[in-house]
Amino acid sequence: IAQCLVGSEMCIRDRYVGEQIQNLKQFIVSVTDASEVTTNILTTPDFSKQGEQEITVEAVDKYGNKTTKTAKLNIVQDTTGPVISGLKDITITKGGSIDYKKGVSATDAKDGTVEFNVDSSSVNTQTAGTYYATYTAKDKSNNTTTNKRKIVVQNSASDVYQKADEIMAKATKGVSGTANKIIAVKNYIRKNVKYSHKTTKGIEKAAWQAFTTYDGDCYIHAAATQLILTRMGVKSIIVNALDYTHYWNLVYINGKYRHIDPTPVSY
Repeated sequence: IAQCLVGSEMCIRDRYVGEQIQNLKQFIVSVTDASEVTTNILTTPDFSKQGEQEITVEAVDKYGNKTTKTAKLNIVQDTTGPVISGLKDITITKGGSIDYKKGVSATDAKDGTVEFNVDSSSVNTQTAGTYYATYTAKDKSNNTTTNKRKIVVQNSASDVYQKADEIMAKATKGVSGTANKIIAVKNYIRKNVKYSHKTTKGIEKAAWQAFTTYDGDCYIHAAATQLILTRMGVKSIIVNALDYTHYWNLVYINGKYRHIDPTPVSY
């Protein structure tokens, strides 16, 4: 709003370069009077020029009483692109489908709702990983807005099991006897998965972290070991300290449950 007229309480809006006068509602926010009021703009604005212009606006009631005032009309250049809303991260399981436009809108200060395009060519929903879709919106003044949207494709259960089987084969290669294979798996996890404070809950998710990033806390180490031992057909459970500060495995070996700890000693 550029300025309000005293008496008839008229307000004039800022407008954009290149606009045309369609009706007074483009400029007048409100008019109040005891009787019906007619409004006129006595000065023709030049919408080809940027900047402030003085214009005279007149309000006439049904009795012929007039109120006129010189006000400032600010003609501005449209240099701001649309705002794209609703671009929350999307997480799907491998092989799932994505509705890229659901919940998304593009709104321009001058043009209102505008169309937008989505480039999802870099997203592979058949392979677990993190990807980005590109959203582009353009207004009538050719101002363009481009935003990225994070797409996370999570691994499926079969991916986790396949990784577990591959690591089991590496860890137990040339090793005979169930007890020796159990120790070989424990040593492999302890040696190859570095200790860090990164963690996640759920055996499959935690094991996937161990199998793909090769780092994590004690729960990650225990979960990876648990999943591999389960694939081997060995009875085992994850146990923890009473204060949940450490996790390890309780494994059935040669008729007895024994404790094994796959977390590196110097963690």
